[in-house]
Amino acid sequence: MTAEQIRRLRKSFHLMARRADIAAYYFYRQLFEMDPALRPIFKTDIELQAAKLTGMLRETLELLEQPLEWSETLRDLGARQAEYGVKPAQYATVATALISMLESVLGEDFTAETRQAWVALYRSAAETMREGAEHALC
Repeated sequence: MTAEQIRRLRKSFHLMARRADIAAYYFYRQLFEMDPALRPIFKTDIELQAAKLTGMLRETLELLEQPLEWSETLRDLGARQAEYGVKPAQYATVATALISMLESVLGEDFTAETRQAWVALYRSAAETMREGAEHALC
């Protein structure tokens, strides 16, 4: 990731975090509409899920300059998600819900460049999480 992409990610996250409850509601509504099989994986209420979503995004962004810690954190997350029953194909559904949520919550602040930065971040994160999931399932 470039320094400019990281700047865009952090700025857009900060804007999204101001509306974390709305963002989480939108994200999970989209996610469950696209793949109802994911609903049973999330057993807590939306407020707690909002905090978890915001916290995980914040941690992911904070660790961007610490690649080893970033990778370890995401591999651990992927392993936990595999234990909860998340399938590799569902990562694409999460990506779509995340980008859709950011677009909705950020409006005109979600520029093409900001979208590209989030897509690049999610692709890298999802790949790392899948590695953790594969290792956990072996």
